[in-house]
Amino acid sequence: MRRGSSLAVLVAFAVLALVALLDLLTPADVDFHEFYLVPVVLTAWVFGWRTGVLFALLATGIEVVVDSPWLRSVPDWPPALTVAWNALSDFIALTVVAVVTDRVYQERDRWQKVNDERSRLLHLLEQEIPRPLHAIDWFARTFEEAVVREVKLSQTLRQQFEILRHHIQEVNFLANDLVRIGRVRSGELVFTPESVDLKQVAAEAAEETIDRNRLVVQTASDDIVVYADPDALRHAISAVIGRLLETPHETVEVFARRSEGDGVVEITRRGALVKEQEFELANLLMAANGGRLWVVQRAAGLGTRVSLAAPLVAGVRAALTPSSEGAPRT
Repeated sequence: MRRGSSLAVLVAFAVLALVALLDLLTPADVDFHEFYLVPVVLTAWVFGWRTGVLFALLATGIEVVVDSPWLRSVPDWPPALTVAWNALSDFIALTVVAVVTDRVYQERDRWQKVNDERSRLLHLLEQEIPRPLHAIDWFARTFEEAVVREVKLSQTLRQQFEILRHHIQEVNFLANDLVRIGRVRSGELVFTPESVDLKQVAAEAAEETIDRNRLVVQTASDDIVVYADPDALRHAISAVIGRLLETPHETVEVFARRSEGDGVVEITRRGALVKEQEFELANLLMAANGGRLWVVQRAAGLGTRVSLAAPLVAGVRAALTPSSEGAPRT
């Protein structure tokens, strides 16, 4: 029920009356104390702890009256002090339940508002960021042909223009990464898995890379058709390649192959090691897409190898969940 719904009061009174009636019709040694929690929890959830405490007081009073010797024959009725102590204990317990229920609702409501605010922010980023990026990219492409063909331009100016293009592409990747991480974590990113040529996706991801001249792409001779969302898979591969290319002058090797029931893309770079946390986006995309990612840190100076695996079409897993295995399969 929604917060403040008047229907909750009617339901709470009906439940309280039903529990009292059942308590009255059953023997005195049958305890209905737990059932008196229902109206207290309901009213505390809908109206807050104060209303819950009022129903706790009402439920305690009804329970004492129903179990009293005035309404039923009780041979060994305890002393009045004992009855009062039991009633006070029950009331305190019900009050604690009402307060805790209200706190749980407030925390849930707070996190719901945070989640809604994040969704609105992601929607805003998704809607507004592409416009200026596309405008800048269009401006750069407009002058690209003139820059390339103009013989009189110095080599330095040509290099600066290429750097500008690279930075535009990097900002575009960063904006997409930011939105995708938010969508994956909030469960709002929709994946559409289909049969995908892994070698083609790996080649496209390499082609989109800024420093393509430092990439060495190799693929196995046999067909590698996997079951995955092509855009998410391509973006995951691009994210890993981009992270490994951040160190200048190092060559990055990309190799696509089969491995039992998976198609695997291995991306390797020599030199300094890379922390596994650097591949958070790719890991999220692969896991949510039914695949997995693992990082092998080789000896110092030998670099890092990142493997991304997606299930082959011939052996699609029954449930698209990330594998619990932590090591590559050969």
